[in-house]
Amino acid sequence: MEGIGKIENKEKTPLEKFKELFGAELAEISYEDLPQIAKDHFENQSRKFIHPDTYTVGNFNAIFKFAHAGGDVTYIGEQNKVYDTNNSTERLTYFADTRGSELTGYIETRLALTDLTDYFKSKPFVGFSRTKEEFLRQGLALRRLEEANAYAVATYGHPLHSDSIVTAEARSVWERLITDGKAEIYDEHGKKRFRFISA
Repeated sequence: MEGIGKIENKEKTPLEKFKELFGAELAEISYEDLPQIAKDHFENQSRKFIHPDTYTVGNFNAIFKFAHAGGDVTYIGEQNKVYDTNNSTERLTYFADTRGSELTGYIETRLALTDLTDYFKSKPFVGFSRTKEEFLRQGLALRRLEEANAYAVATYGHPLHSDSIVTAEARSVWERLITDGKAEIYDEHGKKRFRFISA
């Protein structure tokens, strides 16, 4: 019979890839659907390095949300930012982790769109990551890196990297990922960086 045994080679969408990698259903939502705590965080980050006269509220390419098994919810805001300082363009992705009405932590990832030197080309990397003090020692920093990596792999096809400047706290999280076989350390022109080797 025609078609029996034929395998359909269908490319997965970024949303499908994210679910496969992280195990959570990524849903696109509108800016209006963001809770105020996530909206305020995204706008505060979005305003950085942009002159007030040229800043636009709600200037995001896409906004997503997904729920964790324990009930926490993460919101994601993605934008292309042209820096006033050097006119370069980056794709910035902001993650706001929430528990009920509280922000537990956040991470920003960066992907250069105009600077294609070795340091930046095809290397989404962590701009910053922070867990609020009252939510420390719950594994949230590790989870946040893994969710950001899953998003980077699903969206850009490249694993998440660290910056070349890494705090002691961030280093300990990356080293845990190395111990778990999920990350590695490498040399970037004499400086040490980390990167995921799997989602």
